[in-house]
Amino acid sequence: MEVLSKKILVASLGDSNSDPRPKRLIEYLKKGNEVYVLSDHSKVNDANFYKLDFVQLRFGSSIIFKIIRLILLIVRKFSFFDFFRDFINGILHGYIFKKNYPNMSNFDLIVCHDLSLIDFAFHLKDKNSKTAKIIFDAREFYPKQFEDSFFFRLFHGKERDRLCKKYLRRCEKVLTVSDGLCEAYRNSYSLKPVVMHSAPKFHEQEVNYQKNDFIRAVHHGVANKNRQIEKMIKIFEKCESRYSLDLFLTGNKEYINSLSKIIKSENIRIKDPVELDQIIQTIKNYDLGICYFEPKTFNLKHCLPNKFFEYIQSRLAIFSGPSEEMIKIIDEYNCGIYSKEFCIDSCVSALNSLDFEKLIAFKEGSDNAAKKYNFENEIVKIFNT
Repeated sequence: MEVLSKKILVASLGDSNSDPRPKRLIEYLKKGNEVYVLSDHSKVNDANFYKLDFVQLRFGSSIIFKIIRLILLIVRKFSFFDFFRDFINGILHGYIFKKNYPNMSNFDLIVCHDLSLIDFAFHLKDKNSKTAKIIFDAREFYPKQFEDSFFFRLFHGKERDRLCKKYLRRCEKVLTVSDGLCEAYRNSYSLKPVVMHSAPKFHEQEVNYQKNDFIRAVHHGVANKNRQIEKMIKIFEKCESRYSLDLFLTGNKEYINSLSKIIKSENIRIKDPVELDQIIQTIKNYDLGICYFEPKTFNLKHCLPNKFFEYIQSRLAIFSGPSEEMIKIIDEYNCGIYSKEFCIDSCVSALNSLDFEKLIAFKEGSDNAAKKYNFENEIVKIFNT
């Protein structure tokens, strides 16, 4: 697919300014194209950024917003008509009044980063952008995104399955982030998704050969409870004293505060997060990037997150559990180590077996992997550059 001098819409729930995958794509598409962005956050002084309505309805913690949100979900669940479900989704996800917005027309390309916005994308196409191509970026297997939550299973699982069945086969391309998620979409909806890894731009970065008193480990990312960051803390508290761990965390402040209270070692620290563009510069002087996620859900089982590739571009060795998507790359490039089992003792055993020579070999493996797993190589899976 060629892209040049086109009118393009990128639609994403959340903050497209700080979400790595939409942000990289927006920066790429802005070269030679007229790009509009629709998300929960507008960019200051950029006339082409539009904010979705009713942000408080999605994220507000007051009892009023929670009650309204619950009522809408109940009505949607028991509605017999798809058009009424779509109408409620338009309210819940803030695009109901954007459908007739003056600039929301005549797009050549619409890139949709969230299943909740795909109805809006096809509304624009069917109404006034009939030749528009739609790319859907399925960063999760959405019907099982929060399957460990009873509330999600009750109110969202079947609705997401409905949206997938209704729209995904009409997309020009469907992207996803790992082979396991690709297979799930293929089996469930007879699709042929493109696996586009969530890799950052290639960085010219030297391997750090310096030997320190500590093996400096780092983890960065959103502090979601289902990621069980407290287990990372316990792992490094039980490791040999030559290890340190720094956690750069964003997100749930209550959860982050609870993590700080359970830390018993002075070698483990929670640090302030850094801007997306500063991550690689910030972590490049560490030795080991931590990517340990127990497969509590389908999506965690098949995750291949941004941070994994950011560690590679930083030329760090990687530590993970036996997550099938990550260990394929770790084994291919000898760029890290992983535990035999998803348990604390197995992780401690693997880490304690790591010596300086192995660490250097793994960093050199990441240096080789960085030449393949980068945004420049991934983007050509979608566009002819």
